[in-house]
Amino acid sequence: MKNNLFIYIVILISFTTFSCEDEKDTTGPELSIVSPKNNSTLEDVITIQVNTSDKSGIQNVDFYIDSINVFSDSTSPYQYEWNTINASDREHFIKVISYDIHGNFTESEIITVNVKNPVSIAIKVISYGYNTPIASANLSVDDSVNFSSNSNGEFNFDLFKGRYSIIIKHETHIDKKFNLNVEPTNSLRTLTMYYNPWDSIGVFDTPVDLSGQFSHTFVAAHDNIVYYSTHNNGGFSEFARSFNVSNGEVDEIPTNGLLCACGYSARWIGAPNGKLYYIISQGAAFNTQSNSWENVNVPNERGRGEPSVTVIGDELVFVGGRGYLETVHSYNYSTNEWKSLANFPHKVEGTGLVSYNNVLYSFGGYDGSNIIKKIYSYNKDSDKWSLFQDNVPLEFSSYNRFPVLIGDTVYFIRHRLKYNFVNNNWEEDYNASKANGFTSNTFKIVQSTNGSIYAVGYKENKITVFSYNPKI
Repeated sequence: MKNNLFIYIVILISFTTFSCEDEKDTTGPELSIVSPKNNSTLEDVITIQVNTSDKSGIQNVDFYIDSINVFSDSTSPYQYEWNTINASDREHFIKVISYDIHGNFTESEIITVNVKNPVSIAIKVISYGYNTPIASANLSVDDSVNFSSNSNGEFNFDLFKGRYSIIIKHETHIDKKFNLNVEPTNSLRTLTMYYNPWDSIGVFDTPVDLSGQFSHTFVAAHDNIVYYSTHNNGGFSEFARSFNVSNGEVDEIPTNGLLCACGYSARWIGAPNGKLYYIISQGAAFNTQSNSWENVNVPNERGRGEPSVTVIGDELVFVGGRGYLETVHSYNYSTNEWKSLANFPHKVEGTGLVSYNNVLYSFGGYDGSNIIKKIYSYNKDSDKWSLFQDNVPLEFSSYNRFPVLIGDTVYFIRHRLKYNFVNNNWEEDYNASKANGFTSNTFKIVQSTNGSIYAVGYKENKITVFSYNPKI
């Protein structure tokens, strides 16, 4: 009897054991990633949300980014706050694994997301040299998105990492154009904008395309009228115009056929007698009163290419020229007489000339080997050149960079330098050398006989006339 009872108990225990093993949980939880969606673009802080369930209960959910376990959550709702700002801007891969209380687990499908966080950009604009903030400037990004600077001259905005084309505009300054490479480490950058001293005072069409030829054309001014003419060897019909600064009238004036594109220093220069002179190996003068041309006799020994020239008294004085000459000649436009003056101290080409208090001054130039970093003065009464100043900051010859005199100050507008005779000192000139949208080859500066400074610019078959209004 005892043996039968023992056999019955063993059979019952075995049956119970087999039944428990048959009911053991071996199934992983149900699992899905609710957010973010596959192939979505993320920025800032986002929540990775998971739906998961299991009949026996969830033990924990592990979150993986790029195969790295970044968080484990054991409390519903199962989620992870991911600060993507700390992640690199690129593709990332998200996976989650859910575990039940028996150790069963389910691994989600990998989803791909693209992290692209904006970068905070801070740009400050100040006026070059004056270091004053430029308020109400406009900044455009890739010619589309626009921002405005505050009273401190600062722009604050966000851009995604990348390379952008930036233009900053302000009504009194030259446009600032540059490429901005946006990186997460961008910090405040301070940019300078040149004050724009050039006021547009008139525009007129040109009958011919002057592309590639404008730098060889001619500009002169007498009183309040600016004159412009093409040269005679450009392969196109010559034309000449006058622009009245007072009333904006544009008039056609006759051409001469003698104005030759014989180098950048060939000049058409106004004299107080109302005539505009052009003299190299031949001579001509445009009479602004009779609106006609006159021939000027130039003896063979007086002719030269690319001379420097200015007016002093009733004479045109010519210094140096092509081939690095030291000879100096004068032409008296009242008597039509030529004479030789004392030779220049150097062979020279491209020196800048101004007349101040009836004394002639030469600035710089080139002697064929070196830049002449000197100022010489010429006294008409003694017919003598003297060294006026040595080691001056002239790193250029004066081709197409003619100095202009305003009061006691000589301006080298092309190179933003100025020299004051009274103080005998050099300073940087903070005014822009050319107007918006023009280059050195499409912008010509001229000083009128009344002392005013004008410029003529060429762009898209149009001539624009400017007056100079410097912020001194």
